[in-house]
Amino acid sequence: MTVFAACICLVLMCACGADTSTPEGTVKKAMKCLMEKDYEGYVDLIQFRNADEMDAEKLAEKKQQILALLQEKASKDFDGKGGIQGYEMSEAKIDGDKAEVETTITYGNGDTKKQEFQLVKTASGDWKLDAGK
Repeated sequence: MTVFAACICLVLMCACGADTSTPEGTVKKAMKCLMEKDYEGYVDLIQFRNADEMDAEKLAEKKQQILALLQEKASKDFDGKGGIQGYEMSEAKIDGDKAEVETTITYGNGDTKKQEFQLVKTASGDWKLDAGK
């Protein structure tokens, strides 16, 4: 019973320990958002290029566009495959303020897909998903 309780505590600590101070932590948060269909949370993890040069209204508009796209496409794709069942990820390959984390996503119907997450380190030291150009 003690071993079982220790295992449960370890799992809970790992699940709660995902933060954006590492590329892997950001990917864990992103995957959790996708699994729970929290697309707004996922969009909050994205670093938009030149975001600090955009006014708040423009940035909010850009986030809403990405959110709408995710809600339409991702939800349809994931639901058609039985949702995301789980994932495995590699250790981040870090090069300065950029990183890449490879994941293998497993869907409810048994299909798998390899996904590479590109990340950038922000001025505050957090890692965010790179929105690209």
